[in-house]
Amino acid sequence: MGGIVRINPSSGAKTTLTASFGGNRFDSPNDLTIRSDGAILFTDPNFQAPTPYPQPNTGVYFLPAGSNMAKLLMMNTNNPNGITLSLDEKSVYIGDGSGVKSYPLSADGTLGTGTALAASTLNGTTDGMVIDCAGNLYVVLVNAHTVIALDPTGKVVGNPIAVPNNGQITNVAFGGTDHKTLYMTVMGSGSMRGVFKLTGMPIPGLPY
Repeated sequence: MGGIVRINPSSGAKTTLTASFGGNRFDSPNDLTIRSDGAILFTDPNFQAPTPYPQPNTGVYFLPAGSNMAKLLMMNTNNPNGITLSLDEKSVYIGDGSGVKSYPLSADGTLGTGTALAASTLNGTTDGMVIDCAGNLYVVLVNAHTVIALDPTGKVVGNPIAVPNNGQITNVAFGGTDHKTLYMTVMGSGSMRGVFKLTGMPIPGLPY
């Protein structure tokens, strides 16, 4: 349906938060991050969009808390994908086919000029990402089939994380009672497909 839907995990009830921009449905909403005030930022590539594409450009959108009217933040990024907020929520990380950039984020959702993260290993297609309580960013590297962690300066920390059978990781999220379990969604067939977890992460992740 090309929109953002909230699902009640207990009842399964669905609530559409936003479903269109400029009179047309979104292309293929892919990833989102939620600010502490309830505002949602989400990416809209055209990976699974119908043709002709409903939107003239792939983009990043901002949905204020309590509103169903999304604001287009940027449309000059080729198929934006993973997105997550910094610890202080004053910046947002956005990934695409060329790596990850950090953008200053104002209260109304306006973005400043993006700065590419310094890690040379990010010079390629990235997917989902998540942040831990120390500000380290965990990024899915599509071509490498791994997740890498970057400190707030963009330096790689620790070793790359992979799943059995070289599965294609698509997204990451922290969970567990102590928030030290890293969950990974994986595309593929047979045993390569599913949700995997890595317990005992050294630093808990958000939300915490």
